[in-house]
Amino acid sequence: MGIDANRDGALDLFVGVNNSGAADHIGLWNPGNGANTSPNTTSIVSIPLVSYTQNATNYHWAPVNTTIDPTVGTATDIDGGGQTDHFLSFSVPFNDVVTQLAARGVSGINENSSFSYVMATATQANSLNQDLNGVPKTYDGAATWSTLGALADPLSASGVAIVPEVNPGMAVAVLALVAIATQHRRRVRATRG
Repeated sequence: MGIDANRDGALDLFVGVNNSGAADHIGLWNPGNGANTSPNTTSIVSIPLVSYTQNATNYHWAPVNTTIDPTVGTATDIDGGGQTDHFLSFSVPFNDVVTQLAARGVSGINENSSFSYVMATATQANSLNQDLNGVPKTYDGAATWSTLGALADPLSASGVAIVPEVNPGMAVAVLALVAIATQHRRRVRATRG
């Protein structure tokens, strides 16, 4: 999972699970030297900054069922692959994320900060260019994460969706339009009655 912590469209840090080697682990990784704004410009430094041993408190792999997701009903094979889909849940200490982001120059992060995420699966630990969450199988690898629709809406560390602030100029313009429409409606009613 790529994290855009300063919301500039570039991925600042990666957090994820690597079960494709001799030692399964959860980790934090630095992005590579590219722009990290699209599949074609994103790479991941293969050696984790921090690594955690998977255990029952930080890792869970379970088949989709109505206990885990009551809304699923009988739709346990969304991709039509002939097998029950699975949920992967994992956690890392938030303080480690804050520390690693600060080391990359992204400071002032706390539990109320909002991040956008790109989620994916891949067979290679050094790139994020395979199964992108929410993106069709074929896509333009040069398109930005946002253009592809792969960049999730901002969430705080506590999982609360961040509602964008209204631009004050836009709010004044909307109110002015409402006032004009109301005056126009009054004039129309006055001429008919």
